[in-house]
Amino acid sequence: MAATYAPALIKIGDIVESFMTKYRIPMNDFTNMLLFAFDCLRDNMSHTTRLYHSSVVTTDANGTLDMPDDMIDFIGIALAEEATLWHFTENSAINTLVVSADNDAGDSSQGIGYGGRGGINSYYYKLDWTDRKIYTDGAEAKSVVVFYVSTGIRTDEETSVDVTMAPVIDAYLYWRLGELNAVAINEIDRRQQNYERAIRLASRYKLPPLRDIWDSMLKVTSPGLRR
Repeated sequence: MAATYAPALIKIGDIVESFMTKYRIPMNDFTNMLLFAFDCLRDNMSHTTRLYHSSVVTTDANGTLDMPDDMIDFIGIALAEEATLWHFTENSAINTLVVSADNDAGDSSQGIGYGGRGGINSYYYKLDWTDRKIYTDGAEAKSVVVFYVSTGIRTDEETSVDVTMAPVIDAYLYWRLGELNAVAINEIDRRQQNYERAIRLASRYKLPPLRDIWDSMLKVTSPGLRR
């Protein structure tokens, strides 16, 4: 019989239940502990693990699309139909009230940016975090791939996380449990340090920081005229 192994993904509820069993915490506190676990996951996805997703969407006739609901940071955008994904260039000067399918940004709007090696990028984007919109120039009514950092929290089904996150969540819950139980301040500090140590250990096996991802992308680009 072939050997079977524990899955690499584990439900966050199972992590909480396991923690409560190990520390003999009454199960009527499950909801409270689960909320703490989600706080931990959200914080780590935002600042440490940087879980990134990709989503294929179609822009409207003016090249506009809504940001994904779970998007907390932006990585890049490219045409979905291309065999090689060349990311659009950011152009914060795009006038979203004027640019449309019939009126792209003028060729006189030039500057220095990153484009394909030896070429000129024909596609640009502008982020509007207030209205959670992504405006594009040159990609009207086209399918695009949006790369972004996700919260990692599912709303359609139970959230599962990488098994390496289990020690991090355990340490976080133990730290917060100490605050709830009003343990000595030096004990709370010790638990917080253990949590921070767990983050450092887990981050060794996680995705690189967003800046490293950007640097990797820019290695295959070269400065050129932006138009």
